[in-house]
Amino acid sequence: MKNALLVVLLVLLASPAYAAPPRYRVIKVQTTLNTGVMPTDSTSANDYYVTIGRQHNLKTGALLNVYRDKQIDDETGGETITSQVFVGQLKAIQVYDKYCVSRVMGLAGSADPLRERDAVLVGDYILPVFVIQGEQLFAKGSSTLLPGAIKHLEDAALFIRSNNPSRAVVEGHTDNDGTPAYNLKLSELRAAAVRDYLVNQAKIDPRTLYPVGCGESRPIAPNDTPQGQAMNRRFEIIIER
Repeated sequence: MKNALLVVLLVLLASPAYAAPPRYRVIKVQTTLNTGVMPTDSTSANDYYVTIGRQHNLKTGALLNVYRDKQIDDETGGETITSQVFVGQLKAIQVYDKYCVSRVMGLAGSADPLRERDAVLVGDYILPVFVIQGEQLFAKGSSTLLPGAIKHLEDAALFIRSNNPSRAVVEGHTDNDGTPAYNLKLSELRAAAVRDYLVNQAKIDPRTLYPVGCGESRPIAPNDTPQGQAMNRRFEIIIER
C-alpha cells in the first residue's frame, strides 16, 4: 500500500498535466432552480462564475477543466503533500469581459482513483480545454491519424494560437474497452501523434506542447453505455499557462 501511494504521488508530481499553478477560479455558485429544493449535486442546473472571460480570449461554448488541490498524507510518516485532482468539466454559456457563467458538462468518473466527484466548488481552479472525440481522429485500436482528422486538428491549432500559451498539454483518453495497460499505451501513442501533427504541420512551437496518455483512468461519463464510452474516448488540449 505504501509503495502504491508513493507511485501515485510521484506520477502526480511529475506529470505535466498537473504541473502548472492555477490562474482562473470558481468564485460563485448559484442555483438556477426556483423550487426551494436544494440540488442533489452540481449537475442540477447550477451556474458557476469563473474568473476567465473575453479578455482571456474565452468564447461562448468553450470548455473548462476543473481541478482542486487535495492533501494526501504520506503513510510512511512524511509530510503531507498537496496534489491536484480532476473534478470535472464546465461549459461557458455567457462570457463577459473578466468572467464567465458556466454549467457542468460532467464530473470525474467513478473509475478515477484520484477523483473529486461530489460537486464543483468555490475555490476550484480552471484550465481552458479544447476537446476532440477520438473517432474524429483515429480508427478503433489505431494510432494513425485519419485523413478527416486534419480539420479538427487545425481547429485545435487555432485554439492554441488564440491562447498563446507557454505550456499546453495534449491528453489522450480512452474508454474501458481493453486492458488498462493496453489503453494507457494506446492513449500515449495517440497523444504523441496529435502533438506531432500540431508541431510538424500546424507549426505550433514544440516547446509548448506536452503529450500525456491517461488511458481509461479519467472518464467524464459512465462506461456502462455506448454513449458514455464515446464521451470518454477523447483528446483534451489543456492550456496550462
